[in-house]
Amino acid sequence: TPLEFGAALAGLRPQLRLDLDAITQAYLHVRYGEAPEDAEMVNRVLAGWDRVRRNVAPIRAPEKGNSP
Repeated sequence: TPLEFGAALAGLRPQLRLDLDAITQAYLHVRYGEAPEDAEMVNRVLAGWDRVRRNVAPIRAPEKGNSP
């Protein structure tokens, strides 16, 4: 679920917990609350996502032929 996924990510990056919680709550509010997003929510999510994106290295699949 979104809450479980958000909690798992926050466990890996505790410094991002507030941003991850804000993103998760906004998703739940719009997806399941049948309520439209507002400008403040969108700005909060975009700012939080930018911090998350800058602080989490992408996971890359190993290149072919380089496996141990």
